[in-house]
Amino acid sequence: MAFQRTEYLGVITDSLAYIASVCELRGVIKLFDDHIVAEHFFRRVLNCAYDLQLQNMEEIRSNHPAIDLGDSTKRIAYQITADHSNDKVKHTLDTFVKHEQHKLYDSLRILIIGERKPTYRAVTIPPELTFNTDRDILGTKELLQDIAKLENTKLEELRTILDEELSWPGKRKPISKYRPIADVELRHGLTDGERVALLALTEEFGCQVRTNTRVPMGNGWVLFDAAVVTGHTLVGIEIFDYKGGGFPHSQVNHLINIVSNCTFDRFREFSLRVVVVSDADPAADDTVKAQLAATRAKATFDVQIMWYRLNELRVKYNI
Repeated sequence: MAFQRTEYLGVITDSLAYIASVCELRGVIKLFDDHIVAEHFFRRVLNCAYDLQLQNMEEIRSNHPAIDLGDSTKRIAYQITADHSNDKVKHTLDTFVKHEQHKLYDSLRILIIGERKPTYRAVTIPPELTFNTDRDILGTKELLQDIAKLENTKLEELRTILDEELSWPGKRKPISKYRPIADVELRHGLTDGERVALLALTEEFGCQVRTNTRVPMGNGWVLFDAAVVTGHTLVGIEIFDYKGGGFPHSQVNHLINIVSNCTFDRFREFSLRVVVVSDADPAADDTVKAQLAATRAKATFDVQIMWYRLNELRVKYNI
């Protein structure tokens, strides 16, 4: 079983690592288109991760100095870059002050697409700024650490953003709304009623009674709880544990309707045994027996009702 949170974080990690590597490699050969696209991508990611309303500054002013993204309400700005050098950081800070952006934004953060340097002690911070290189310079790793603290609803939102924005060979498929059915949600083995019924049927027919038999029929097949063969006749067996209350008559009727309109590939005739193992009050048995008798009378082929009491079979077969 995979936890949804683990799946979300795995996809987010893969996606950020991918875009970091692409921007780094393309930057080496001076292809800057992906850097520009990355600003749009990280605007959505940062807005989601930090509850911001960042805007792309290029949409406000061409060649906007110092910053790429800004939230005028929370007064925070971001520079997005794949260059983690001291010179790049110093140039960003100096330009930010030179163009008096510090009067519009209380906080400046630099997001490195990739890995930030271990330290930026050599960078001189302009006195006009409240800037901490350890806190305000984020690499992909630091961004992921913050993302990992988010609630699942936020992680799901980020996953949706990544699915919309990114595509690459080997990208993980979106999380399916479906999952495999779990073992605990399946029925395993036979009930006590089915076990004693099979013992009784083996004695009745004098041969092995095979269970879960899928028999070809026309263009498909039909699945019986069990089956035996006599001559050219297939004897299909359906076993019901009855403990009182409602009885699945619709299941019996459905099977009868299916078989009535089809022929079996290897058998000329068909007979159905409806086997009931009851642990209910005898008075309830009488009602169900009457209803099954009425169903049997309407069938166009041979239907036999076989009725057993659970406790009697338990005693007989020492179960």
